[in-house]
Parts: sequence; C-alpha cells; structure tokens
Amino acid sequence: MNRTALASAQEGFREEMTRIKQTVGRPLETLDSFRLLLDAQQDILRAVIKYNRTQYRLFVAIGISPLETADASRTCDPAPH
Repeated sequence: MNRTALASAQEGFREEMTRIKQTVGRPLETLDSFRLLLDAQQDILRAVIKYNRTQYRLFVAIGISPLETADASRTCDPAPH
C-alpha cells in the first residue's frame, strides 16, 4: 500500500509541475501534491525503520548479535553446486 501511495503521489506531483510550467496549474495545488509526495516518502521510511527495529529486537531476543550475523554472512562461502 505504501508503494502504491508513493507512486500515485509521484505521478500527481509530476503532473502538477507540468501544469505549472505550462502556466495552467496553480502553485497551491503543486504544494499540496508535494506535501502528499513527502508524506508518502516518510511513510515508507517509517515502515523500513520499524522493520529494521523489529528485526534487531528479534535477534537480541533469541540471543544473536545482529553485528555477528552481518559479519558471518559476508564471510560465508557460497553453497557448493
């Protein structure tokens, strides 16, 4: 849903900017579209932060250091074929 809102806000802002450049649109409408775009971007950022925080808490809860997991994934050899 967040990605759909972001795509819609991007398209709306793009259309408003085109209208402004053609002197058909009103600056107030463009500012409103920009606010919607900013809100959609912030919603996605909040979702990513929430996911990362939850994943970190899960690692801590099961007794695994997220830093050790990241180091281990970089040093693991790929599975043999």
